[in-house]
Amino acid sequence: MKAAGSWMMKLSMILSAPLVITPLWAEANPPAVMTAPQAFTQAIHNLKSQNKDDQARGFMKMQQAVSGGNPKAEYNLGALYHEGLGTAQDFLQARYWIEKSAEQGYPAAEALLGNIYHFGRKGIPEDLEKAFYWTEKAARLGDPFAEYNMARFYNPQNGNERVDPDTAFYWMEKSANQGFHPAESALGRFYRDGQGTGKDPQKAAFWYNRAAEGGNIQGQIDLAMAYYHGDATEKDSKKAFYWCEKAANQGSEEAEEQLAEMYHQGEGTQKDDDKAAEYYQKAWAKHHFDNPATVMGDLYFEGQKIDRNYPKALAWYQKAAAQNDSRAENAIGNIYYSGLAVPQDFKQALVWYRKATADFYHTQAYDAEMKLGDMYSKGQVVPQDFKQAFSWYERSARHHYKPAEIKLSTLYEKGIGVEKNKEQAVYWHRKAFDKAFAEIDDRLDDHAQGMAMLYQAAEDAKKDAASPKAKEDAVSN
Repeated sequence: MKAAGSWMMKLSMILSAPLVITPLWAEANPPAVMTAPQAFTQAIHNLKSQNKDDQARGFMKMQQAVSGGNPKAEYNLGALYHEGLGTAQDFLQARYWIEKSAEQGYPAAEALLGNIYHFGRKGIPEDLEKAFYWTEKAARLGDPFAEYNMARFYNPQNGNERVDPDTAFYWMEKSANQGFHPAESALGRFYRDGQGTGKDPQKAAFWYNRAAEGGNIQGQIDLAMAYYHGDATEKDSKKAFYWCEKAANQGSEEAEEQLAEMYHQGEGTQKDDDKAAEYYQKAWAKHHFDNPATVMGDLYFEGQKIDRNYPKALAWYQKAAAQNDSRAENAIGNIYYSGLAVPQDFKQALVWYRKATADFYHTQAYDAEMKLGDMYSKGQVVPQDFKQAFSWYERSARHHYKPAEIKLSTLYEKGIGVEKNKEQAVYWHRKAFDKAFAEIDDRLDDHAQGMAMLYQAAEDAKKDAASPKAKEDAVSN
């Protein structure tokens, strides 16, 4: 939900403001029934707490505070519903109270209501006409959040109908001059790109710095990259690292990936692939659900983003395997099978492949099933048994694992571990190579030509099996 979080800066300013009257809990005999202003004061105090019970009490006091029709209290009650602070999140209730406040001309409410209509919320569709109406009202009253959003309405980079770089710059500058940190960072980019104004790298750096010092994540990233590339200021890898780390420690995926690269390259800091892997894993975790330890193992095993280190890869995979992660179990099997980081050990490989096959819902389990088929076809640790090999290949193939489908087709064609069956051979052949063609379809203009090439390549690779060794080669290569 883009930009929806910026309004919280306004609420946090209210919650952090010092109370200027004696709090009710300090009175010797607090009144049995609070007035609306007293309830508002008590609500603000409770909402400052990190304790959920205190926040819930603050929410209830805010409900009392709106009884007098105070637009500030109505706005804050709506904001609490919007954020789910002290109560369950409820966007419809949020809109109700924020709209009541906005209709009384409270600028903060008008600004947030405009944002709600601009981006929509659960149960509230986008309505750009209402969004512009309320945002403009608040902006003309000097609300910095609304001024920022007005600039976004006119910004050509946002794909809006109202494209006017000069007007976008006008509103962004007004918001930035009030210390609204997202606007400060954005204004820096306007100066960087010459959008609505002349290009001015020094002013870009000035506004990046203002935003970054204010704790704005995007400002910290912009300033870091300005130092990294030397675009708006002198190149300084140490300062780039400093600001990148600030943003990464606030959870920015972009900063985490950049920081990982800097750790790997030793830019602005000492080279540290362990730290690099840690930040790559954090960035990866934002969009994937893999076990974090498995991801760390992958980073060390693949050696693409950091230096390859098989012993560290194995150590991380073992941590993940202790949590029954099938991908890690299969990876450990591969390490023992290939003799990477450890002496080659088919017995251990067999153990780990069998563990991995317990997960019926992961591709790596299907790979482990196929690897077990390979071990039975070659007689590695286990007696050579083509029927067992067929059984494992079939199990993997029925999970739609293409390499196993290819091997199963070969077994049916050659009658290895199963009675010859040309129809089944063709069936699994087509399943496997239809997938293969789909993967290279973007590189081949002619579908028929592509299929012919694939089928011919497969046919050329098939040879009659005359011995157990030939059979083994037929299914395991």
